[in-house]
Amino acid sequence: MVVYANIPSGSPLPVDPNSPSHWKIWILGTIVTILLSLSRGRWGSLLQLKDKVGTTIDEAKEIADIVEEVSEKVDKVAEEVEKELPEGKLQGMQGMKK
Repeated sequence: MVVYANIPSGSPLPVDPNSPSHWKIWILGTIVTILLSLSRGRWGSLLQLKDKVGTTIDEAKEIADIVEEVSEKVDKVAEEVEKELPEGKLQGMQGMKK
């Protein structure tokens, strides 16, 4: 393999004193690459956690709705039982609970 270049082999390339050196750019690129790779891995697990929390909240809402329905039915049954109680001490106690 033969490589041809227009730059003579003995002379160094011109360097602008105002530009950052190449090793600083390489280090910055390496740091950015590492940070991006770490953050992607963490976002995945955070998204999974968010999904699990969302599912748990939805299930808790469903359970709360079921408990509310049951408590309404229990209240209706208690009112019917209260109507059928004879006048006396028991009926007065039922009114105290409310």
